[in-house]
Amino acid sequence: MQITKAMPEHTTPPFFAEIQQQELARLFGRFIWARLLFVPPLFALLAWFVFTDPAPWRWIIACIVGGILTLFFLHEVFRFNKKGLSRFALEFNLAAAVIAHMTIVSVTGGIESPLIYAIIPIAIVINIFITTPTVYFLVALQVIGLWLLAIIAIFELVPDFNPVILGGGARAGHTNIHIWTATLILSLMVTGGMFIGRNARRIFNHMIHNAFAAHKELFCTHNERAKELIALSGEIAHELKNPLASVKGLSSLLADSINDIKGAERLAVLRREVDRMQTILEEFLNFSRPLVPLSLSDVDLLSLCYELATLYEGICQEHGITIEVQGNTINAQCDRRKVKQIIINLLQNAIEASSKGDKITLATTINDGACIHVIDTGHGFGDAHTQFGERLYDPGITTKAQGSGLGLTIARAVARQHGGILTLSTHQNGGCEAKLCLPINPILTSISPSLGEKHETPCVNCR
Repeated sequence: MQITKAMPEHTTPPFFAEIQQQELARLFGRFIWARLLFVPPLFALLAWFVFTDPAPWRWIIACIVGGILTLFFLHEVFRFNKKGLSRFALEFNLAAAVIAHMTIVSVTGGIESPLIYAIIPIAIVINIFITTPTVYFLVALQVIGLWLLAIIAIFELVPDFNPVILGGGARAGHTNIHIWTATLILSLMVTGGMFIGRNARRIFNHMIHNAFAAHKELFCTHNERAKELIALSGEIAHELKNPLASVKGLSSLLADSINDIKGAERLAVLRREVDRMQTILEEFLNFSRPLVPLSLSDVDLLSLCYELATLYEGICQEHGITIEVQGNTINAQCDRRKVKQIIINLLQNAIEASSKGDKITLATTINDGACIHVIDTGHGFGDAHTQFGERLYDPGITTKAQGSGLGLTIARAVARQHGGILTLSTHQNGGCEAKLCLPINPILTSISPSLGEKHETPCVNCR
């Protein structure tokens, strides 16, 4: 019986911090834009409180605070649009919110100001956005500010502290017990808001953990199922090869005994279709089975290109196509057999895309590694590159009328197994350019049977 070890709850899933940062940045962006909408009504209310009051200190502070806040809000909008959420942006903005709120409350009546109650949602927002020790400093600043305002009101330290619109004088007329009680309750609510915000953040993080766990379980189930289907389909394809070989052999025997021209033509079509089916099955078997380990050796890529040009010279002459080799001698540490198979696949594609009079070039260059270029002057991609993009390398994607869509998938997987890359692009003179680049210091890459998932380990044979 297989025992599965459960993942500890405190384990952080991959990319958790990145996703959390993205969501916080999105929420913060909405916050700073929404903040601009509150500026006009807030300043209108502040102007009503202040400029109907004869105390000079009140409107001087209000003008300074209003101007600074306006510039600060606009600066944060432009900075966020340009740089996004920077490292200390949350702490800086929330600290500014605490200071600005306490200042506005001070010029609108202190502990008896109708704006004092905004301190509670500010405390909750602080603890939702910030998880650093800065949060304790900001909450402490709010509580200390509350008690300082209460002391100013109780001992009537400022004779005109209360705005005229609320009655004027040192305070609004509440008893000492009322002010002390209100200050104590507000302090408790600010402290409670800290726990509410922290629990909301904890619930948010827990939801992300659960979503990751469910996604991982679903992926594992899908991956196991995909492996089973690939193995089963590989077995079916393997079993179909023998009957096809028998059909092909019998059709060859029948062709020798049939004198009817029409019957001979039909048998020829049958043999071609059997050949095509065998090719598709062979490509599928190569796709479904895991890639075998590399057998690295020193390979002269230019010599390999000359060998392949000679191999395909007859086929190119039949099609009226010219093939030539360019470049200098380049040695690469690679599996000669597998690299040769990649170039053969690319050459086949180039020949099928070319017409009589076209030219195919095999070239070697040193550009981000040891590279082999297969360049043709055929009809090129057409709209396929725009339509499919990177999906051209996916299984089943092909621009050929009778293609299997597995050739490029396998070729790219083998290139990645070497630690290299295979790319297709439209050549400047028309046609297509396929480029296989192998690293100077090769890396062995283990690839799963689906030829998609991979991990890299240093090659023990690298020089």
